[in-house]
Amino acid sequence: VQEVADRASAVAPGGWIGILGLVVVVVVVALFVRWRIGPVSRTDAITFTVDPGLSAAQYRAQADELAFAGRWEEAISQRMRALVRRCQERGLIDAHPGWTADEVAAAVGQRAPAALGPLERAARTFDEVRYGGRPGSPAGHRAIAEADAAVANATVTDTDTAGIGTAGASPGAAR
Repeated sequence: VQEVADRASAVAPGGWIGILGLVVVVVVVALFVRWRIGPVSRTDAITFTVDPGLSAAQYRAQADELAFAGRWEEAISQRMRALVRRCQERGLIDAHPGWTADEVAAAVGQRAPAALGPLERAARTFDEVRYGGRPGSPAGHRAIAEADAAVANATVTDTDTAGIGTAGASPGAAR
């Protein structure tokens, strides 16, 4: 190790001081990038759950209050909860802990194909805001509300190809 360090200091501009300066620059850049991208691991603090004790209408009311207050990130999360609860209330899914918004969209889209496009947009919007650190917006809130309306108005097929039947439905969680 000492031999490698001596060779590096011999060829580095400024010798040991140059190497030390380069290390400091690399550390500062790494810290800056880490600061800009935010947390890289998912923790319990960002787990997205749906409370089986609240109805879709109650979640929508909470989302609307948050939107009125300009708290778009929270409004988007509550609106997504409303969407998942509507899907559960319509018997389209048995949401369970560990499902992502994308998985919910795909599963519901199989049962309500006309709602698939709006569901995919809603899931992407939710993921970008909740996990990607993007700021919430009225447009994002509206995208999820449109998916909620699409599910409400969709004709449901009888197929259950994803194993998402409604027998023994137990409201759960989506992340």
